[in-house]
Amino acid sequence: MLPTRRDEIDEAALERLHQHNLGCGIGDRCGIDNRDDTAHLQPINPSFENTWPRW
Repeated sequence: MLPTRRDEIDEAALERLHQHNLGCGIGDRCGIDNRDDTAHLQPINPSFENTWPRW
């Protein structure tokens, strides 16, 4: 069911999305503590260097 007002939250849908995110590798249950984008992207773009963004 869709909320009737913009400021209403469907708590059941929010919980389903949360459980989905936890189950697919986002959060504490997946065992992944960090990402290694460099190893994945260097075969595609050899000059790729993983740098932290400057805010």
